[in-house]
Amino acid sequence: GGGSSGIDLLQCHLERATREDLKPRASRWASKLLSLLKQAVGEEGDQSAALRYAGCLVQLLQRVHLFSTSLPKELLATVIPKLVPVLLQDPRLRSREALVLLTSLVSTLRSSFKPYYSATMQLAFGILMEEGTPPRTEAAAIELLIAGCDLIFAPTGMLDLMTQVMRLLKSTTEEAGIAAKTADEDSKVESRLKFELRPYPDSRKGYMKEFFLEGRLRKLLRLLSSAVVRSKQLPITELVAALVSLLRLDDGSMAHGLSSPLGILAIRNTVLSESLVLLHSLVSATRYQCLPYLPRLISL
Repeated sequence: GGGSSGIDLLQCHLERATREDLKPRASRWASKLLSLLKQAVGEEGDQSAALRYAGCLVQLLQRVHLFSTSLPKELLATVIPKLVPVLLQDPRLRSREALVLLTSLVSTLRSSFKPYYSATMQLAFGILMEEGTPPRTEAAAIELLIAGCDLIFAPTGMLDLMTQVMRLLKSTTEEAGIAAKTADEDSKVESRLKFELRPYPDSRKGYMKEFFLEGRLRKLLRLLSSAVVRSKQLPITELVAALVSLLRLDDGSMAHGLSSPLGILAIRNTVLSESLVLLHSLVSATRYQCLPYLPRLISL
């Protein structure tokens, strides 16, 4: 059945299913769930049912994969082209639950997820950078970004992500007038990502740009810190240069281009606190490799 009790029952079956249970039933269950998913997405209003059907499909793929070295091509060809576009394209499904499901798919499919890599990364980054995104949804977006870069395009994917984030940190501090503009350096990493930030909406009244930028800087720094912790390769020189630039923001010139003392204080506190978290992540990840840079960073 397609009701809530039917989904609960299927989830119980999937949690306990053995190889012998799945072999004759997986394709039939997948077809039924895809039909129910299509029906739920076509309905107006609450999309929780659609997310639950999508969750069952992901759980089915994970369970089948548990008992084999690779997923059957027929099952992949049936499920993935119909499931992933729904999670990526339907704006009503932009939620923490959808991000978690996509992360599970990336973890299960790895390189088989490549056709959806760019769209998935853009979705996760867009949700992360939206104003008012709940903290748990932010965390899910960061996890999806890191999983996608780490598992689909290892080992260069994480380097690509960190390079993109450092580029955006630089442009954001320059936009705010709190860092001197410098020439862009050509990255040594061939980029598969191209994240762009929406400009501050000048038409908005009664909303200070400083707090808009503070939220943006906080999210970018948390994403970078998380990437440093998880990456197997680190661009140490570039990360140190980014830290030096960020830690230097705590001076009188910071007020250049900004108008609100309270907003300036918010940016300064966010940049300093998150930069120290980033420094801790870098030292923990690199240990003795970071020693030559520590005196300069500590003095700042």
